[in-house]
Amino acid sequence: MKRYISTIGVDYGVKKLTIKENPISINFFDLSGNEEYKLIRTEFYEDTNGLVMVYDIDNRDSFSSLVHWEEEMKRNGVDMSRCKIIVCGNKCDTKGREVPLKDAQNWCKNRGYLHFETSASDAVNVTEAFETLFGLCLD
Repeated sequence: MKRYISTIGVDYGVKKLTIKENPISINFFDLSGNEEYKLIRTEFYEDTNGLVMVYDIDNRDSFSSLVHWEEEMKRNGVDMSRCKIIVCGNKCDTKGREVPLKDAQNWCKNRGYLHFETSASDAVNVTEAFETLFGLCLD
């Protein structure tokens, strides 16, 4: 049985890797979307170089809330003209799709974001999504 452990507040990590022959260190901040952690979360937006916005393809409301996250990022210091953003439709391994792929792709295209369908539980497209984001930030 697979277990899901939600982020409490902020989870932090560092990953060292080589992108385009450049050794780099990536600082990760996984921010909880729960309202009770809003004050903590907003402290981490300023000076952000790259963002991954995630929605659940089985949950239309999570997709609709991406607009809320954009507004929160803008209000709290994310320079949307400089920051690289990708959007991941997670749970592509499940069968309860509520968000059509075309809807998500169009939403992202209209904003200049790249879109990936991923499965965190099966590691589908996760590496590709992150490596793409890191490459964009490095450029």
